[in-house]
Parts: sequence; C-alpha cells; structure tokens
Amino acid sequence: MSRKTILILSIFLLSEVYPFTQFHSQELLKNETADSIKLSEIKMRDVCILPDPVSKTYYMIGPDRGNSVRCYTSSDLKNWYGPRIIFTAPTDLWGDISIRGIWAPELHAYQGKYYLFLTFNTQNEFSEQWRNWLPRVTRGSQVLVGDSPFGPFRAFNHHATLPSDMMTLDGTLWIEDNLPYMVYCHEWVQIKDGTIEYIQMTDDLSATVGEPKHILNGSDAPWNRSSPQYHCYVTDGPYLYKSESGKLFMIWSSFSETGYTTGLAISGSGKLSGPWQQQTMPLYRHDGGHGMLFTTFEGALMLVLHSPNNRDAQPRLFELQDTGETLWVDKEFTGTDQRVAPKPLFRDPIYDGAADPAIIWNREEKRWFMLYTNRRANLEGLDGVTWVHGTRIGIAESLDGGTTWQYRDTCDVPLKMKNATHWAPEVIWHDGLYHMYLTYVPGIFADWHHPRDIVHLTSKNLMSWHYESTLDLANHKVIDACVFQLTDSTWRMWYNNEKDRKSIYYADSKDLYNWRDKGKAVGDQSGEGPKVFQWKEKYWMITDVWQGLALYESADLKSWKRIRGNLLEQPGIGNDDQVKGQHADVVVNNDRAYIFYFTHPGRTKPGDNKDTRRSSIQAVELKYENGRIFCDRDGPTYINLLSPEP
Repeated sequence: MSRKTILILSIFLLSEVYPFTQFHSQELLKNETADSIKLSEIKMRDVCILPDPVSKTYYMIGPDRGNSVRCYTSSDLKNWYGPRIIFTAPTDLWGDISIRGIWAPELHAYQGKYYLFLTFNTQNEFSEQWRNWLPRVTRGSQVLVGDSPFGPFRAFNHHATLPSDMMTLDGTLWIEDNLPYMVYCHEWVQIKDGTIEYIQMTDDLSATVGEPKHILNGSDAPWNRSSPQYHCYVTDGPYLYKSESGKLFMIWSSFSETGYTTGLAISGSGKLSGPWQQQTMPLYRHDGGHGMLFTTFEGALMLVLHSPNNRDAQPRLFELQDTGETLWVDKEFTGTDQRVAPKPLFRDPIYDGAADPAIIWNREEKRWFMLYTNRRANLEGLDGVTWVHGTRIGIAESLDGGTTWQYRDTCDVPLKMKNATHWAPEVIWHDGLYHMYLTYVPGIFADWHHPRDIVHLTSKNLMSWHYESTLDLANHKVIDACVFQLTDSTWRMWYNNEKDRKSIYYADSKDLYNWRDKGKAVGDQSGEGPKVFQWKEKYWMITDVWQGLALYESADLKSWKRIRGNLLEQPGIGNDDQVKGQHADVVVNNDRAYIFYFTHPGRTKPGDNKDTRRSSIQAVELKYENGRIFCDRDGPTYINLLSPEP
C-alpha cells in the first residue's frame, strides 16, 4: 500500500472453482492486444502472479480503476499480453454498503477451481469511532469463485468472508494438513498495532471455521518503524512458502527507515501455529512491498512486489535463494541481460556526498556491495573542509548485477576515537575473510594539515569490522590504499604519500597482515586514489590527477609506463556527469571492465556551497582497442555483473 492507502484495509474475494480447463490465454489476449508489452512498461500495485501448469501460462493480476481487477498473461515472464478486466464488483455486492475500492487481488487454483481473494474498502463507518483518529470503516477480505482464470467470478455471500466486525485486508490462501486457511492482516486503523492472523476455512472456501488465531504483531519486527503521525505499526501483504527444510516462511510488508519494506518471518515448526521468529534483516528494503511468491515452470523461486510505493508503482520480479534456513534475494529478473545504468548511478540519501567507491561481491548475501566515502555535503555552517570529515564508510547494495544501487547502512568500525573520519575503503576477499584497508583521520578538521593513516580491518559480512592494525608505511600522511595479489600469491599495496608531492608508493606483504614499505612506485606527477587491475593480458593503474584519471600500464607490477591522455577528463552530457571524473574503482567481470567513479556535479560554477560540495557515483564500461583503453561516458552503459563465485 502507498502512504495514503495504508489508511485503507484490503478485502480479498475468493472465487468458486470448477474443473481445470485448457485455456489458451495467450491467443485470447493476442486478439485483444496485437503487441506484447514488457514488464517494465506495466504500472500496477499489489501484484499477484499465478503460474497455471495446465496452460503453461502466467496470470498476473492487480487492482484496476472502477472497482475492477485486471489481468496480463505471459508464457515467459518477459512478454506480457493485456490488460483484460476479469472482475468488476457489482454495485449491490455488499447490499446497501457501497464498494469504494478493491485492493490486493490474489488468484489461487484449488481443488479444480479458481479463487479470487480480494479486499473491499468502503466508507461505511462503524458505530464506535476514536477521537483524532482515522475513520474506522467496513473493510474486509472476501473470496470469489470462477471456472477459469478469467472468471466470471461470483461471491459466496454479500459480506466479507472474514468477520465483518473486523477491519481486515490482504487475505491469502494456505493449505496445511489438507485443510484450507486464510492468512490475513487485522488492520492497524482498528487496533493500532497491526497483526497477521489466520483462520480455518470450509472445504469450498465459502466461509470460515472457528475463531482467528494470532501469528504476529507489526511491532514484533526489529526493522519496523511506527508511524510518526499515528504511532501505529502497519502490517500488509502476508504470503507463505514451505521450504524443503520443513520451515515455513512468510513474507509481509510494513515501513522501515528506508520506506516500504518486505520482511520475513520464520516458523521453525513448519506450522501456522509457530512459534514465529522475525528475521532481523528485511528481505527487501528499497521502498517496495506487498509481495507474493511463486515458482516458475523451470523451478525457480520468485518474488514479485511493487516498487516504488507511489502512483508510479510497477511490478518487479526477483529470483530468490532458499537456503533452508532463510530466503535471500539473489537478483532481479528484468527479462533481458541488457541493463542500462542510470545517471547518476547512486547518490547518498544521508549526506549527499558519496565518493571513492569500492565494489565488492557479498558472498553471504549473494549481492553486490558498494562501500564509499561519504562527505557531509548537505550540512550548513561547516568551515573549511570540515564537511569532508566526520563520517563512517557508507554501504549501498545492488540486486540487479550493479545496474541500480540502494543505500543500505554504514560500516561498523570499532575505532575508539569519537568524531573520527573514514575515507577511501579498499576491500578484498581472501580465504574466508574480507579485508578492508581504510584511510583513518583521527578527528574532524577544517584544513588538510593533520595526520592520517591506513588501518587494516577484517569482516565476515562487510558490515561489522574487526580492527587488526595500523600499517607502518612511509609516514603518517598516507591515504587511498589499493591491494592486488601477485602471481607468487603474495600481496602488493599502492597508496598515496602526501608528504612526497602526493606520489604513489607501494608496500608488500606475504599474509595481508604484515607489510613492508618499498618506496616510490609512480612519481611523474601528483595523484591519489590508485587502482590497479589486470585486463586484456596487461596490468593497469589509474590515479586521480584532478584533471581526469591518469592511466599507466605495466608488465611486472613494478615498472609503470604513463599512457598519454586522461580518462574522464572531458565532461559528459548525462545527469550529474557534466564535469570531470574522480577517484575510481575498476571491476573486471566476465572479461568486461567497468569503471565506477564520482563527480562533483555542481562544480560547473565557482563557489563553496551545498551544490558544489555534493557528489554522485557514476559508471561506464571501459573499452580496449589496439592496445588503448578508453570509454564513452555519454553512451549507454550496460551492466550485468556476474557472481565471482564458481
């Protein structure tokens, strides 16, 4: 639900079902719509997808205007046909109570019939109202039945299937021990702390049996946040899935610090009766929710939800991984491998000062992480370069191979000094651990004339870090580490020595813990942010020389030859990209190389203000031709980073 519609309860109509029939839905809808449309072209919220194994057709339904339900069909989840209206609520469906909206339709196949679960909203007020509160109205979930996925559907009764004195919404079907149940939400408007409950149903799904039973409260989830206006906890969109491990998983939605969020509850007993535990980390936190789960005809477990949570909401599909203990979002399904990176790629939502990106695959969560310096660009009244100091390393994550990124958190780094500054993370994975080499500044300063060191930290999850040591390098004015494994399995680090005209120095290590400084590596010009990578049977280094990125090549990772011209020196034309590129990371993936860099978009004009301080992350693919590396920052950048794990 949107922030407006969280004030409204959904009711599901279940449809009576008749024996399965071979429905040629693709042909039916092709007659109505000549051309197919892509998933990205469909705008719809509260989406449900039913895979019909008889016709090998996916039916995607959602609410439509005029108290209706619309349907699209597909055979491959890529090309969709429709829409087609499969149900419109009769004006007298609930007698004298007028239906004012349909929410959260779900289509279920059960015992040879098709059932439509709907939430009906009305403006019929209960006799008891609360002062300074939203109207408490008749709102509930109902079941309708039909003999095909297209209907027609009829209601069993002229009232909600669930108790009419309860404000209920988002009902879904679950079968346990051969008995049908409806799992649904009891809305916060009536009880303040919304709940998810279940109740047994008759064999034909026409009515309920017995009394509702409790599963959870919205406040149970550690990620959930109460409404600042009503101090309530929302519960939306429950949907269940039984793992081969025997655990019962239930996704549901509410609101967290990052907007509309889909969480996961787990019943270790595999039963609705629980006990239920809330997973601390949400399944999806990027302003998307009211999801449901289904399995493709090829056996892949999928999540569909709507995002963003506003009038531009679209259905989005994600492939899930069932570990037996939990569910993880593996990657987004877009229907194509050609994914164009937006411009800008990412802006930090806290301080708007994202810079110095480092891209790393999170092996535990099966997604790409971006760790980055985050300067306090949007704060007023900070003198000198104070705004560049005083923050932890930010974290963004990508579920679609690096095409789009969302803010996640900051790194938990246990360094004792308060108000310290963390810059320029370099992160590698080796032998079961992540190693970060972080530029550490012991305080917040208005100028550049203060010590800074490179510290070594380790982590198993890229979030919580353990301090190992402060490296003994050329002096205590060093920044911007880069680490690369040599052919003999030892390690080399390049870094910026600020006391020597900001030259690039290097150090060697046999174990990533003990380092021996070896002196200057590159000193033909000042530069910072060195990045070394191997690509096209050569070694390359880029450095930020403040007029784009200088490029060097080497045959032995010791002697470096300067290549004429700078990458990203000439401004682009894209959004936030009309200035030079700065301090970058390079990811070589599947023999393709991508450069992730930052820009100061406002520095097309002089001045020192929020606009000139803010920064954005951008990405472009590197090209290699006739021994030369170049890039076209104004052309489309197609990114689909693959997992580096075998």
